[in-house]
Amino acid sequence: MLIGFVGSAVMRALIVGVLILMMGMLFGAVTLNNPLAFLGYVVGIGAVFSLLGILVGLWAEGFEQLSALNIFVITPLTYLGGVFYSITMLPEKMQVFTHSNPFFYFVDGLRSTMVGVSEANTTVGLVLIVGLVFFLGWLVMHLLRIGWKIRP
Repeated sequence: MLIGFVGSAVMRALIVGVLILMMGMLFGAVTLNNPLAFLGYVVGIGAVFSLLGILVGLWAEGFEQLSALNIFVITPLTYLGGVFYSITMLPEKMQVFTHSNPFFYFVDGLRSTMVGVSEANTTVGLVLIVGLVFFLGWLVMHLLRIGWKIRP
């Protein structure tokens, strides 16, 4: 069941990512430096977000709580992850904060596959993504096994 949920979410992420990439290439706004790494990052990041979505679905008591993770965690960390700026423009203390943000490594990894420029150690980013996939996968599997908050 978990493989089906995560696999379908990753497939959706791949379809959306590739279509957006193709549209950007059609208008000459996007280049792709490393296509295989791009697909790898999309699969890894898609798996992380799908597992987070399953966790939120298990945690939420009602429909209104489903957006809590997106509002209070994902959106702020995305904006503070270097999407719209180079972290070299930040003060040193904020650079340390940014390097502790996992979303920074998501953004930086995708950016490096497209333009070939990376502001972070890509090995750290890859280890972080793979580690998150395994940890979140284990956590979701454990919660499903024990039936946590699953109604009979």
